[in-house]
Amino acid sequence: MRKLDKKGIQALQGYASAAIIFVVVAVVLVVGARVLDQLDNNLTGEALNAAQNGTAAISELTSWLPTSAIVVAASIIISLVAGALLVFRFGGRN
Repeated sequence: MRKLDKKGIQALQGYASAAIIFVVVAVVLVVGARVLDQLDNNLTGEALNAAQNGTAAISELTSWLPTSAIVVAASIIISLVAGALLVFRFGGRN
C-alpha cells in the first residue's frame, strides 16, 4: 500500500471519530433533557427553578445540533474533495 493511501485511511478514521463524538453529544443532551424534564414533575421551589433553567439551557444547546451537523459534514466533504484533488494532481509522485 502506498504511503498516500495510508494517510487517506487515517484521515477517514479521524472523521469516523468526529461523527461518533457528535452522536454521543446528541444522545447525552437528549438524556439530560429527559432527566431534567422528569425532575420538573417532582420538585418545588428553588429546585424546580434550577431544573427548569437546566432544561432551557439544554434546549438552547440542542437547537445548535443541526447547524453543527452541517458544519461537520461540510468540512469532511471539503477535506475529502481537496484530498482527492491532491491525489489526482500529485498521485504519481511520492
